[in-house]
Amino acid sequence: MKTIQKICIALLTFGCIGAAATAVADVRIDAYYGFDGHISLQGGDIVITAPDDSEARITDSGDLLIHGDKVAVDETQRTLLRQYVGQVHGLEHQGIKIGSQSVNLAVGVLGEVFSRLYTRLLTGDEDDKDIDENAEARAAGLVDAVRGMCDGMKSLEQLQGRIAGSLSAFKPYAVITDRSVGKCYDGLKEHREV
Repeated sequence: MKTIQKICIALLTFGCIGAAATAVADVRIDAYYGFDGHISLQGGDIVITAPDDSEARITDSGDLLIHGDKVAVDETQRTLLRQYVGQVHGLEHQGIKIGSQSVNLAVGVLGEVFSRLYTRLLTGDEDDKDIDENAEARAAGLVDAVRGMCDGMKSLEQLQGRIAGSLSAFKPYAVITDRSVGKCYDGLKEHREV
């Protein structure tokens, strides 16, 4: 398979992922990484669903509600919970930005491909090297952005561990695992050749 075909397939995949990332109404962070539960955004609140389907809600002011009941937290715990909310929202914004970059990348490369096909019809020139090099250079920036998102997930996992260590009621809602963060980085390895 020619490099240009591989790039088109990868770009369409990135484009689909990007389109999904822009659906902000209910952003689910577990969409691609297989958390044991999931994390979603509902308004300004973070809703975490544990593996047993119970839910915890963290408000932007650092309140923690489990099964709808407010859990008593001290100021240190409240600060950690507010940081958690901020990091989840940060990941949301990164995902939206990556989605937009993916679409722009796909449109740009596909425009080059169609232009080259037209030129090929007129001149018979079959050299795709410049398109391949341009696409690879553009994709490298996208891969770096996704790597940054994986780093953000790792940071969120560490923060969630600090919260769970300080607040036992939060432990069932510590749904980000080393395995799920590893899957994020593994996804980068799959796209390394692009």
